[in-house]
Amino acid sequence: MNLEYLKKQRLKKDMTILEVSKRLGYSTTNGYWKLETGSIRLTLEASILNLLKY
Repeated sequence: MNLEYLKKQRLKKDMTILEVSKRLGYSTTNGYWKLETGSIRLTLEASILNLLKY
């Protein structure tokens, strides 16, 4: 599973980057934005998918 897929899922569910960031525990959008843009690597992509299911 890659970040492009995760981004498509976020957009499909009409979630903002801020909403996803808050669910992941980030206080700002910067944390998730770095993941989605690939500037940092994500080792637990499945955890994000689980968050997007709700």
